Amino acid sequence: MYKANLRQSLPPSCRVDTKTLKKLLETLNQSCREAANREIAALKKEAFNESDYQRIVENILKGYEINIEVIGAKGEYFASTKRSILDDDKLPEIVNRITFDSAFTYKSIFKSAPPDSVRIVLDFHKPPLFDFVSNPSFSTRNDSLIEVVGRSDSWVNGVHEMVVQTLKDRATKRAWLHKQSIYDLFLWFFVLPLSIWNLHKFLSTRPMILQNLSGVLSVFVFIYFFVLVLFSFRAFFNYSRWLFPYVELETTAKTISSRHRVFFSGLTIFLVYGLVQDFIFWIFRKLFQG
Repeated sequence: MYKANLRQSLPPSCRVDTKTLKKLLETLNQSCREAANREIAALKKEAFNESDYQRIVENILKGYEINIEVIGAKGEYFASTKRSILDDDKLPEIVNRITFDSAFTYKSIFKSAPPDSVRIVLDFHKPPLFDFVSNPSFSTRNDSLIEVVGRSDSWVNGVHEMVVQTLKDRATKRAWLHKQSIYDLFLWFFVLPLSIWNLHKFLSTRPMILQNLSGVLSVFVFIYFFVLVLFSFRAFFNYSRWLFPYVELETTAKTISSRHRVFFSGLTIFLVYGLVQDFIFWIFRKLFQG
């Protein structure tokens, strides 16, 4: 029976660049060399002749090297143990996933898993921009993963905490946007109440609009209005999740993303100001009138 320690977690919401990834790679290689040296130290040297012993030592050191996999949005696939694979000019235009795996090479050499290993998956997928099928109340799917396995509890915890801290140094404040039920909170406690208020304000200043409509048609107009509000808010919510993904790779090609974010910021300010201003003024008038 094989017994080991395991730590698994979802990385923090972060925005990383190639410099951060290379720093992480270097630190992981150092930790894996420690694991390799422990395995080498456990070998019974007297059981091998000198050439076989040196060959096994070289294979163990080579086996613990981090294998890097890069997958692009157009099906590009790159794999290497060299850090140059993470250079900006070598990455695909859109990167969907980067994986660091210390067990890949070891398995190919020894046909078995190493006693100590680390696997990090950074999933840069964005949720669909126009998606009216999936439930927005659910959390955003992200397949990022930190997984550390080893015989030594201190090694497992140390490597795991190192990875988490490295990513926390590049953490963003957008994790809340991708949590479960955040859509419902905004919808029921902000969007719908303010929509009802603005509809009431609009009809109060223009009472003649519905006077010539039948009761059935008036109900239909109200239902259509709220359906339109629901779809508009959902499109806006999907847009925000697409624009600010849970894990983001910062590259040199950021012109389109920057333009989108400027547009989104302006649109958000316009909508919030338009929905809130009269409501706030009405509250102040009620509080301080007379």
